[in-house]
Amino acid sequence: MLEILSNQALTDAQKRELDLYESNRQPLEGPLNCSKGNKCSTDGTNWTTYKGEAIDGDYADWLANKQLEKAEELERKIQQMKERDGNT
Repeated sequence: MLEILSNQALTDAQKRELDLYESNRQPLEGPLNCSKGNKCSTDGTNWTTYKGEAIDGDYADWLANKQLEKAEELERKIQQMKERDGNT
């Protein structure tokens, strides 16, 4: 998410709108989301365990795909906001 935002010129209002955008959520249950210390399977940190246990490979693949889908969706949302507000 930070990488997406760092390449965009968004107004403060657009940033708030994006923060509140329902699809701008990590697809994990709370305990799992909090446990990995702000790491993401597609950001190069390569987290592979949870509480000392290996993360299931199928789950890791599913999560990586979901994260890529979310990034693409957020890119589209940002472009729509910029076009709507005239700061393309």
